[in-house]
Amino acid sequence: MRNTARLLFFIFKGTSRVLTKNKRNLRKSNSVMKIGHRGAAGYCPENTFASFKQALEMGVDYLEIDVQMTKDGELVVIHDPTVNRTTNGKGKVKDFTLQEIQSLDAGSWFGPKFAGEKIPAFNEFLKAYAGKTGLVIELKKPELYPGIEEKVANELKKEN
Repeated sequence: MRNTARLLFFIFKGTSRVLTKNKRNLRKSNSVMKIGHRGAAGYCPENTFASFKQALEMGVDYLEIDVQMTKDGELVVIHDPTVNRTTNGKGKVKDFTLQEIQSLDAGSWFGPKFAGEKIPAFNEFLKAYAGKTGLVIELKKPELYPGIEEKVANELKKEN
């Protein structure tokens, strides 16, 4: 278990350097790092801009997100392979276009205060948060989305 923790820190540290535009002082490897899992998922609907904003206000060192791909090849920030649990829609992420998936309500399930929250496009997320905090990006079920790795890499390159 100890080696796993060191490996994860190494990955996070490397990710931070690649994905942030500013030069942040990284903590020593024996300190605790705060990672906003799907943003501030316990306080806001997960993987939404409301959740990411809340996580930053709470002082996270990293935002952890999940990325999947729509049928028109667009990258979106959502955990599950379906929209059923976190939106007012039903179906697989890969069966929606970006426009269709962003027309869904990704906040009302969590509470009325969050009605109208959308599933973010990955490039929108990067424009908003790359360089402001460290990022941990998980590719969900990459075998469902041929080429997703290259698409994510290209988006990261665009954001420097």
